[in-house]
Amino acid sequence: MPLGEAECETLDRPRGPRDPPRHRTKTFIRRRPPPLCMSLDGKAVAVTGAGSGMGEQTARTFARRGADVAVVDIDSDAAGETVAAIRADTDAEAVAVTADVSAADDVAGVINRTGEAFGAIDGLHNPSLIHL
Repeated sequence: MPLGEAECETLDRPRGPRDPPRHRTKTFIRRRPPPLCMSLDGKAVAVTGAGSGMGEQTARTFARRGADVAVVDIDSDAAGETVAAIRADTDAEAVAVTADVSAADDVAGVINRTGEAFGAIDGLHNPSLIHL
């Protein structure tokens, strides 16, 4: 279920003088930061290290925002548990992909498996700290 209006309003609260800046850009660049409550409906994202920790929370956040998620982890049981949690909490599709992202062949398999499951891959998030 995507974030509701009330949740977006709390994220977009007015900033106080002591709050840190949301983003840092040079003064001559005029651009807005991405909205905090942007919808990811119809997007497919692969998240590495999504069996636990930061990767799991990132995968669940993408799913809450409407994205279909490929849960990539070296531990197939942990990936399966994350997929079950995503399916229980959201309407998003999720697939478990067992892969060692330090191996190039496995990374290619992640891309192929995500493409097969969702038709395309729109994003890859790599919090597992392995250089791809």
